[in-house]
Amino acid sequence: ALHPVLVPVADVFNLKSDAETLISTDPSGALFQIHTKQPFKKGEQVFISLGHKSTFHLLSNYGYADPDNAMDSISVRMRLDPEDPFVDMKEKMLAKLGVRSGGSATVTKSKDDVTIPNDLLAFTKVQVLKPRDFDQFLDIAEGKPVSLRNQLDSLRKLMVFFSRLLANAPTTVQEDGDTLMREGGLAKRTAFAIAYRRNENIVLHEAMKKVASMWESMLLQGVDDKLT
Repeated sequence: ALHPVLVPVADVFNLKSDAETLISTDPSGALFQIHTKQPFKKGEQVFISLGHKSTFHLLSNYGYADPDNAMDSISVRMRLDPEDPFVDMKEKMLAKLGVRSGGSATVTKSKDDVTIPNDLLAFTKVQVLKPRDFDQFLDIAEGKPVSLRNQLDSLRKLMVFFSRLLANAPTTVQEDGDTLMREGGLAKRTAFAIAYRRNENIVLHEAMKKVASMWESMLLQGVDDKLT
């Protein structure tokens, strides 16, 4: 079993999300070790990483935010429109698919890609499902397309959702970046709060790019299907 331990001096290292360092103990468990995979020059600062954690997790658990967090994520809420005349039926469909209306889904960004979770994709497909396609909703659980129209409508819904979240942000990524680089610096708490907001908006921008790529692939696939 894993147990938390206090390691004197370990907290003097500064943190960086993409630092290529490994933290471990020796076989006896008595020696704390830090190994690096990257070369350092004499006198150069060595950073450590706390692992692939979101800026929210770092800030809420460690009181720290990396303004250049390469591995980040945001949590989004999945809610059906209460004015939808088929909302009750769609809630039952989601329950059958193991997706809870009103629950949350986590969109994750890595260095090279963004992952939009299957439960969020399933949710949006049910959200835009037309009555004529209701009897095919179980295809969603099997990863099968209900229809090309449903696929495209669900991606459009995601794009609008992400863009609205960005539109509601009080500042842009560029503005927050400029503020963080302001001459004279910022109070630590202020800088961390701005870094948190900026990083969330970066994830949203990357998620929109991912949806656009999925849209293009789906459209081309649909055209190919019609030609064959």
